[in-house]
Amino acid sequence: MSLRAYIREPDRFSLVYDYVPTGSLQDAMDRVRQSQLQLSWEVRLHVALGIVKALRYLHFECAPQILHFDLKPTNVILDAEFEPRLTDCGLSGLLPNLDRASSGYNAPECFQNCRYEETK
Repeated sequence: MSLRAYIREPDRFSLVYDYVPTGSLQDAMDRVRQSQLQLSWEVRLHVALGIVKALRYLHFECAPQILHFDLKPTNVILDAEFEPRLTDCGLSGLLPNLDRASSGYNAPECFQNCRYEETK
């Protein structure tokens, strides 16, 4: 999902994306738990594979390569067909002072440079 804009204020920053009425994967999971939504295993597999494909693209195929650093259900937006779209990508390039360690997790690719460098 493309970042449309960001607003940086002294005490916070906001990210602006296209509006998606379906909401995030977290929203969908909450609705499933409350029996307001039923997701077949086929749809769940479709969402999982879509996330994997998006990460593969960001980490290995796009130029410049982007490591996500903060994958979680609230950063996966689902469109009307439950196609996942990743948000909050590549903020380290956009906001150089962003503390990536704040999530408590760093992807293994961060420590294995040879895995995500372009090979020729």
